[in-house]
Amino acid sequence: YPRTDPVVIMLVESPDGRRALLGRNRKFTPGMYTCLSGFVDQCESVEEAVRREVFEESRVLVAGVAVVGSQPWPVGRYGGCELMLGCMAQARSYEVLVNTDEMEDVQWYDKDELRAAEASLEQLGFFIPPPLAIAHHLIRAW
Repeated sequence: YPRTDPVVIMLVESPDGRRALLGRNRKFTPGMYTCLSGFVDQCESVEEAVRREVFEESRVLVAGVAVVGSQPWPVGRYGGCELMLGCMAQARSYEVLVNTDEMEDVQWYDKDELRAAEASLEQLGFFIPPPLAIAHHLIRAW
């Protein structure tokens, strides 16, 4: 069978429901912030992977996790195909401590900032992924 690597990608909502946690990797297009993501380990559930990846990248604790969709990604990070498992997650904590081995930056954004980022890069100096990416749809659905 062809290799397909499962990847969780999640929109993490703040405990008060007012902000979403987005980050950027050094390899990303300059200015792009997106949902956190990471590979699912062997014998790990989707929910466990979401909690682990969010904590590894930002030190934010996650309570509830819901799988809301998926997307095949034919050009994965290591040349293989990835299956992106789109999730919504509820944070249990606010404080962010960026793991600089994995991420360049991780920040909370409110809905108005994300709407503006979708409309225009010049307004805020950052943007979100385009509609071809599941991250775009997770952000818009939030």
